[in-house]
Amino acid sequence: MIDTVGGTVQQRSLDVLKRDGVLVALPADVPAEVKADAERRGIRTRYFSVEPNADTLTKISRLVADGRVRPTVSSVYPLAEARVAHDEVRAGHVRGKLVLDATTVAS
Repeated sequence: MIDTVGGTVQQRSLDVLKRDGVLVALPADVPAEVKADAERRGIRTRYFSVEPNADTLTKISRLVADGRVRPTVSSVYPLAEARVAHDEVRAGHVRGKLVLDATTVAS
């Protein structure tokens, strides 16, 4: 399972992973207490972070444009409503990604 949210999601993810499963955390390392619980359940944990580069981002954008990768977008907000989007993420009720649209002009 890939965790892109962090926080309590990592602990809750252990309930849906099978023994020998792997929890990969992207936003932050897995806390010690979650690692210990995972180990007791026979689940491995990993933290994964990369530095984006233009070539990789271009390849990913082509995959999305070609329909080979379909990201789940929960909501799209104008940039002026970034705080609202942030609050939604912090509330933990987002499935997929929130998108900030920087092309919209605030009125």
